[in-house]
Amino acid sequence: MTKTRQYQLLSIVAVLVIIKFVVQPILEWQNETLDNIAVSERRLESGLDAIEKSDEYELKAIQLGQELSNSKGGLMSFVGANAFQLEQQTAFENIASQHNITVESASWSPMQTMDNGILEHRLDVTLIGDTEDIIALQAQLELENENAMVLTEYNFVITRHLQFSLGTVRGQATVSFFMEPEGGL
Repeated sequence: MTKTRQYQLLSIVAVLVIIKFVVQPILEWQNETLDNIAVSERRLESGLDAIEKSDEYELKAIQLGQELSNSKGGLMSFVGANAFQLEQQTAFENIASQHNITVESASWSPMQTMDNGILEHRLDVTLIGDTEDIIALQAQLELENENAMVLTEYNFVITRHLQFSLGTVRGQATVSFFMEPEGGL
């Protein structure tokens, strides 16, 4: 190889090295910076939009607060603890029996007062039934929240699961009932 040919090849290698280690990182940095600027602009637009609509949001918050105070948030009125627990246990057992679920045992945990003053009664139950029926029970409890009956904890064992059947369920569940304190909130 001739010396001029070597210098040409070395020049090409030098240009490629400069492109790889100088120009390419600069271009990548520019693209990353442009992406960061675009994200910041979107955040700014979102923030400005929220500021423009702040009066509308305040009115909506006031309306929601009034609706919540009118509905009491699905809380049950205060009655004595024993009467309340008996009424709610009977109501839960009726809902469970509508779904062909057997309540094998039931016991009440001590009543707890939440931070906002709402009283929580917890009914610990052992349930037996088909998986489809347990799912239907859970769905009904979630849809009918106006009675403040919520399935908060559960541990179910599914057995006899077949190709065309989800099987049967046996397990423990905790149903929480929320009640306003004596004298209201």
